[in-house]
Amino acid sequence: MARAASKDVPISFKQSIEICSFLRKKELQAAKKLMEKAIAKKSPVPFRRFTNGLGHKHGMASGRYPVKACTRFLQLLSSAEANAQQKGLNTSRLMVIHAAAQKASKQYHASRQRGRVMKMSHIEVVVQETRQSANPGSSPAPAAKAVGKISGKAAGNSAGAPAGANAKQQGEQKLIRN
Repeated sequence: MARAASKDVPISFKQSIEICSFLRKKELQAAKKLMEKAIAKKSPVPFRRFTNGLGHKHGMASGRYPVKACTRFLQLLSSAEANAQQKGLNTSRLMVIHAAAQKASKQYHASRQRGRVMKMSHIEVVVQETRQSANPGSSPAPAAKAVGKISGKAAGNSAGAPAGANAKQQGEQKLIRN
């Protein structure tokens, strides 16, 4: 697992959230290609949360081309890949398992009459090497499943309490393997 983070990046926080949700659970090489396409304005980033007044794009509901934010995320993905390579991970099997954005402190640009507040974000990306099983057709080990509860007298409830009350208190269950 390798991590890369940037603090106080001058990009929109809302765009950062949308890009993070777009990149999560994608392979690293595919994520980098998606960022390059968004920078070239060939493929938009889908916006699902912050869509007020946002128009539809070809092939999806609403989306944008956040060039500046995608450029920073592309640099961050490259840094995460370099960190993974430094750790000895196979860079062709990396997957983005975590991408998050937080609001940074607001930097104020003062002027004579009225100042301006800059948009700032903290962003981080975590990549992990995916495992490939030896037998792609084989299923994982069978899990145990609960069959039923032991009722009343079978559980030693001889006081005449409702059936299953003692078993419920003891939390006994019979397990069977498939």
